[in-house]
Parts: sequence; structure tokens; C-alpha cells
Amino acid sequence: MKIRLRLALWYSGVTSLILLLFLLGTYLGMRHLLFAALDKELDFVIESIEQSYDPETGVFVGLKHNPVNLSQHLKKFYLVVRDTSETPVFYSLLAQQITLDIPLARNEERVSSFVHLAPEEIPSLRLNGKLKHKAYVSFRSVSRQLYYREKRVGWATIALPVADVEDSLEHLFLLLAVGGLIVAALIGVGSFFLTRQALSPVRNIIRKARQVSHSHLDERIEIQNPADELGQLTLVLNDLFERLQKAFETQKQFLADAAHELKTPLSILRSHWESEIDNPAVPHALKEKIVQDIENITRLSRLINSLLFLSQTEQINSNFEFEILELGGLIQEVAADIRMLTEAKSQQLQVVEL
Repeated sequence: MKIRLRLALWYSGVTSLILLLFLLGTYLGMRHLLFAALDKELDFVIESIEQSYDPETGVFVGLKHNPVNLSQHLKKFYLVVRDTSETPVFYSLLAQQITLDIPLARNEERVSSFVHLAPEEIPSLRLNGKLKHKAYVSFRSVSRQLYYREKRVGWATIALPVADVEDSLEHLFLLLAVGGLIVAALIGVGSFFLTRQALSPVRNIIRKARQVSHSHLDERIEIQNPADELGQLTLVLNDLFERLQKAFETQKQFLADAAHELKTPLSILRSHWESEIDNPAVPHALKEKIVQDIENITRLSRLINSLLFLSQTEQINSNFEFEILELGGLIQEVAADIRMLTEAKSQQLQVVEL
């Protein structure tokens, strides 16, 4: 797997995880705020009842005053008020038609919880089509002790259907899910594009480094920003190319110098021995040794020529142009060069054309 793809996957994965945590936090935060607002509304109703307590009569005046209007005002609430003996003294309209199992806050001042009922158990509640298909209807309930001057005077149990809140949360969840998927897709595309842009200097370095060869060792990679990591890498590569250039130049110069230094004395020595072959005063046995020496000198000359050619090929481009070679002419030239040696050994050399 290419590093560009790995970086894109890591970037998109980490960013998507952060996005998921953000969306989850947003959903949970909104859920907490909605239910906190619902609890605040329930507590407001209970506090209104608590403040209407009359210590002289021992009743809650707010519940006795105009009960018809009060029932209409509290028709969406499930409300049961009890006195100190836990005897119910008030039922709201909804509490008269259904029963919710809400525990009293005996050991604590306030207890909040969720209560669930099947939709068919709530005939009086106007249920929309969506709510009718749910397995249960949820209520947010609060049970509180009622006090008058730090003296407990009763209990109030109140609940409210949370269907609207649940619908809002479902819409919010759907919106966050769709938005999160769209943003995650954009993050994936953007991370791939950004990774491609971030690695473009690396591709430029690779392309420029491939252009540097033994025939173009003077090429250097352009440094755009020497302060960043890629700039430091470019500096190291340029320094490496400079050392390679010096090494190649030293090697080439050594081969050329060695070839020239050895070629001249060998040429002089060969021409001297070749002249001695034609000297009639030289014994035949000595001429045979001279011929062997000339052969060795020839091999050394060939080796030196190869070294010289090798030093020259360092400057030749790899784009060679090949031509058709006439081998017959080349063989004739080689035969002419060694014919003199064969005659000295009383040997015959014959070139036959095929």
C-alpha cells in the first residue's frame, strides 16, 4: 500500500473518529438540555402547588381554587398530590384515566425517572400515527416531597409524555447521521487530495533524482524550503550527489591517467621488439621469446585500451545509436596486424571468405 493511501486513510479515519465523537456529544448534549427543560417545567408546576399550601387549613389552596380551570391547565400532565398520610387529595384529568407506577420520594427529596406504558393503555391521550406504532409511550416523571417552612406537608407526583421530545431527538439523530456521513465522505476526498498535495514535493524529488545519472551528476534538486523536513532531505540528497560526482570524476581521471601512462611505454617497447624480429643477427630462439613478449604487450595494450574506453564511456549517454558493422573488414584488419607474428613463428594465417 502506497504511503499516500495510508496517510489518507489515517487522516480520514482519525478525523472521522473526532467527528463521530463530536456528533455523539452534540446528540447527548441536546438530549440532556431537552430533558432538563422538561424537568424544569415539571418542577415549576410542583413548586406552584407547594407555594399554595395554607398552613391554617392544611390544604393546597391552588388545587381548591377553580378546579375546572386548573384541570384544563394541567390536562397534559399526569399529577397526583398526596397529604402527609399519603392519601391522594388531587388527581389531574390524565391521572384520573391512567395509572403510572411512580414511586414516592420517601427517602429523598426528589426522584426523577422514566415510566413506560403501552399505547393501548392510554385511550385518552391523542396519539399521532407514528406514536401508535411504537411499542410503548414514555413519560418523564418527578416525585417530590412538599414542604412548608421545612415541614413536610405531602407529596406530589407528576409526569409528562415525552413523545415530542423523542420525535425531536429522532429528527436530530437522523440529521446528524446524514450530515456526518456527508462530512465523512468529504473528509475522505479532502484527505486524499491534501495528502496528494503534501506529497507532491516528494514526487518532484523522486523525479529529479531519477534524472541524475553518471553523465549528469552536476544536476541538483531545487530546495524550496530548507527549514522543513523535505528541505533537509533535499540537502542530504544534493550532498550525496556531490560526493558521487567527485567519486566518479576521480575514478574517471585515474583510469585515463593510468591508461595514458602505461600506453606510451608499451607502444615504445612493442615497436622495439618488432624491429628486433627483422634483425638477422638475432638468434631464432631469442626471436621466439620476443614474439611471446610482443603477445603479452599486445594483451596489455588491449587491456589499457579497454580502461581508456571505460573512462570515456562515463561521458556517453545511454541513448546509443547502433550501426551495422561489416565483420569481414574487421577480420581483415585483425589478420593484417597479427600476420607478422605468425610469420615469425613460421606459421601461416589464412582468411577465408564464406
